[in-house]
Formats: sequence, structure tokens, C-alpha cells
Amino acid sequence: MREKLTNVADKSAIFLSALCIVHCLILPILIIAMPAISAIGFLTDEHFHELLIFFIIPISAMALVSSFIKLKDLRVFYFVVVGILLVTLAAFIGHDVFGHVGEVIATVIGSLLIAYGHTKNLLMRKQSLA
Repeated sequence: MREKLTNVADKSAIFLSALCIVHCLILPILIIAMPAISAIGFLTDEHFHELLIFFIIPISAMALVSSFIKLKDLRVFYFVVVGILLVTLAAFIGHDVFGHVGEVIATVIGSLLIAYGHTKNLLMRKQSLA
């Protein structure tokens, strides 16, 4: 049961990271192409990433702690933590510190690190079962 829950947590964190990337890179193009999308307030709201972080942190923590107890490997932990730090910094102070382009770059890199770490976590657990 714990293994299934950890797999769901890893996959959820990967999905949320991908959603972050899509929000940063594709949503602006969609708004230009279809301006009616801008009427959907929560999609265009700058707080969207803060909301995603609210979910990513506990989900990632659960998956990482569960896997670390079993696998004793900190590499995945480091990837995910650095990714979360980048996404969090970008969401809360990125625009002021890095500017818009820097904020997007930090968010995308952070999201990729989170997704990579959780993908690696899934693969490592799968290999340990084989």
C-alpha cells in the first residue's frame, strides 16, 4: 500500500511540475491566440504557481521520505529540493529579482529538476523491486 501511495505522489509531483511548465511557456501563447482564455482568472493569476507549490511541497516530501527510508539514496532528494527552491523563489520573488524572463527560466528549470527527481525516484524503486 505504501509503495502505491509513493508512486501516486511521485506521479502527482511530475504532473504538477509539468503543469507549471505549461503555465509558464504555453499559456502566454494561448492567450495571444485565444484572448477569451484570459477571462479564466485563476489560470492567468500570478498566484497560480504559489498554489501549485502548496501542493508540490507536501506531495514531494511524502514521496521522498518514503523512498529514502527504503533506498537510502540522497541524490533524488537533492534534485527535488533544489527544484522546489527554484520554483518557490521564482513564484514569490522571481519577478522582482530576476525579471519576467528570469522568473520563467527559474520556474522551468526548477520544474524540470522536480520532475527529473521524481522520475528517478520511480525508476529506482521499480529497480529495487526487481
